[in-house]
Amino acid sequence: TALGDGGDTLGHLAVRSNGRTLLQYAGWSLASLVICMAVLAVVVHRYSRRVGRALVQPIDALASLTREIREHRAFDRRASGSSLREINALAEDFNAFLAELQAHQETIRLSHAGLERANESLRVASLHDPLTQLPNRAYLFEHLRNVVAESAVTKRRIGLAFIDTDRFKEINDTYGHATGDRVL
Repeated sequence: TALGDGGDTLGHLAVRSNGRTLLQYAGWSLASLVICMAVLAVVVHRYSRRVGRALVQPIDALASLTREIREHRAFDRRASGSSLREINALAEDFNAFLAELQAHQETIRLSHAGLERANESLRVASLHDPLTQLPNRAYLFEHLRNVVAESAVTKRRIGLAFIDTDRFKEINDTYGHATGDRVL
């Protein structure tokens, strides 16, 4: 009931409710909410799979490359970049690490080659007379061991001739070491 300024009744207003309309409105609202959530779930699922692939594929590739480098000692290989800033930074750091490893590997290889040359030089020096460069007693014993071992396997006969220089010390003492060296 609506009252006017003088307190007179102006009119009656009746509000009736239809429960069916309210239920339909609530049902449509709920259905719309469920549909929106389902669409959102599909979008989130697809986006998360795409983001997951964008993260996982470069990391898998880096792990695969690491395994290949370790197994084949292929330090010249490099990781490819990525559109993701963090993974791209990781690939760059990994490539810098590989470049350092490659440089160290080359340094070690050169050092090893130098040591092998020095070792061979020392071996030759230990088996030869420094003056005449002829094989010395150590060489003779090493060579005899090898020949005897080989003859035991091949059943071949071996022989040994011994030559001695008499009174060599007298040549050195009388005429000097330079003359003795020329005699040798």
